[in-house]
Amino acid sequence: MVISIYGGSGSGKTTLATALQQYFLNDGRGCYLLSGDDYPHRIPKRNDEEQLRVYKEAGEDGLRGYLGTKKEIDFARINEVLAAFHEGKDTITLRHLEREDGEISSEETDFSGISVLLLEWTHGGSDDLHGVDLSVFLESSPEETKERRIRRNRDENATSPFICRVVELEQEKLEVQRKNAGFSVIDYDLNEQLADREDLDQLKNMGINLKLDFILNHASAQSPQFRDLVEKKTSTVNMLGCHDGISLLDLKGLLPKEEIQSLIDRIVSRGGMVKNLHGQKNLYYQVNATYYSAFATLYVNFESGTYTILESR
Repeated sequence: MVISIYGGSGSGKTTLATALQQYFLNDGRGCYLLSGDDYPHRIPKRNDEEQLRVYKEAGEDGLRGYLGTKKEIDFARINEVLAAFHEGKDTITLRHLEREDGEISSEETDFSGISVLLLEWTHGGSDDLHGVDLSVFLESSPEETKERRIRRNRDENATSPFICRVVELEQEKLEVQRKNAGFSVIDYDLNEQLADREDLDQLKNMGINLKLDFILNHASAQSPQFRDLVEKKTSTVNMLGCHDGISLLDLKGLLPKEEIQSLIDRIVSRGGMVKNLHGQKNLYYQVNATYYSAFATLYVNFESGTYTILESR
């Protein structure tokens, strides 16, 4: 099986892939971790220069036509690797690309006993990549990518305006490629309108570890992770059944954007709250409101305990 883990620069691809590799190895399955960063035509420094040259000659449209395409990436070569793996070859030639001129090499690698190939790569969701059985997309915004690149301190020009624009254009392409993902993973931050770290600390001091929207919401009570919580007597609050709000992603492609926006505006006017995906208003994720509130505007007389439906549609 070939599993592709892809997303923006600094989105956590290597961290997740390394953890998955260890999981498979602990389970007794041979697993190899392959980095797609070894398959551009040029080393990083020369590739940055080529990106800038393309931009100066052909502008932003030219840069879009270069980033993540066969002009930048040797898809033929990495596709050969995936094909050889599927064919069950015991030895596969892998490419290694370093950061200085001349530091490009190939090595015969032993794949005997390897049943899982993990590919971690920004372009792991490209339509030019063939032979992937399962893909996992890691969500990240351009702002998050920039912050992580700075924190990682891999490139001295990570904060330059041009590189930041390259990251934004790559993000545009990733939003198109996310349709190819079998799984999409989002690292949520706290919504400060609802809670902050101090609130969670106070709950923890009360003996409550609050878990929102995490894997155990969808796991069996007999799963090792769930049993671990029980054995350690960890107090949790399970929000399954109310944490998702009213989904909006499913409406994309079914209704015109104007109708979706009109629906959102109507629910918000009735007290609902829109949760956008990383603050990007063109990527609505869900609206937080009860279905009753979403479908009706009420006038409530708290003294008499009666209510009147003013609008329902």
